[in-house]
Amino acid sequence: MNSVMQALLHTPVLRNFFLADKHRPVCNAPDCLACELDALCCESFSRSRTRGFLVPQRVLEIVWKNCEHLASYEQHDAHEFFIAVLNILDTHCRNAASSRLADPVRRRKLAPAVDPYRTIIKDVFCGQLRSYVTCKTCGNRSPTEEDFFDISLGIKNVEPPSTSSAAASTAATAGAVLPDGSLHSISPGGSATPTTDSPTPTSNALSSCLARFTQPEDLGSRHKMMCDFCHARQEATKQVSILRPPPVLCFHFKRFEHSLAPNALPSKLTSHVQFPTNALDISPYLSPPPQPPHSPVTNPAPPHHHHSTPPPPPRSPELYDLF
Repeated sequence: MNSVMQALLHTPVLRNFFLADKHRPVCNAPDCLACELDALCCESFSRSRTRGFLVPQRVLEIVWKNCEHLASYEQHDAHEFFIAVLNILDTHCRNAASSRLADPVRRRKLAPAVDPYRTIIKDVFCGQLRSYVTCKTCGNRSPTEEDFFDISLGIKNVEPPSTSSAAASTAATAGAVLPDGSLHSISPGGSATPTTDSPTPTSNALSSCLARFTQPEDLGSRHKMMCDFCHARQEATKQVSILRPPPVLCFHFKRFEHSLAPNALPSKLTSHVQFPTNALDISPYLSPPPQPPHSPVTNPAPPHHHHSTPPPPPRSPELYDLF
């Protein structure tokens, strides 16, 4: 709870929203988590604060009241608490918006294109993923879009680097020339890699975890899809990409590895995850621009090179800072 509350209070957009008094004046609901977070934020950044610590007791009581599975002294991880807090905050902010829209004068002042029930929580933390399920027989693609508050990334169970490789990585981070004479640069995930190479699939750099998350996955013969063009169940592949990244992008790392052996307990992965040293560029993991719809063909004609379509222009970087 401590880490989640500190992260929320130091999220710049959310902090500025509460310090600007944009919630409590329009909310009169009892047991509102947004009101309590507003009060904590004001106390945290107040110059007249008389004590050097915060007591978020009311926050805990409201979370327990709205999430019964957390209302105990059993152990829960920070990720579970974080998602619960965001969902409760979004609900309570929507309730405040509903009461504000009950006033016809305020309702008329809203621009027609503005969603009156869009909350600060959705604006800051909510993004959208797009997944394509592609038929392996005819190439028909079926898109699906879903909202997310965080992205769950798998990590590899790799051994920590040796002292010599750690020293080489430190030298590369500074942009130095290594003893063997090779020049290294920093990859988007912050791992030291040669200039001509990309992060390896087995590394735990954040960029490598994202690359594994967005690469195509073969669903296999046990999970066939119903293809609208083949009119039959066919084997398919699935690929996920980020359609709309939120201003604050949250990652969750899957730290438990499950075995297929009977009665086997999950094992915890303690491998380190390498974060960017400067900024994370997520442009390689964004959804490609939409293409005009076309019907799959079974026997396409050989391509004519003089009529080939030029490749799409490279994406501009989408940079995220770590705060």
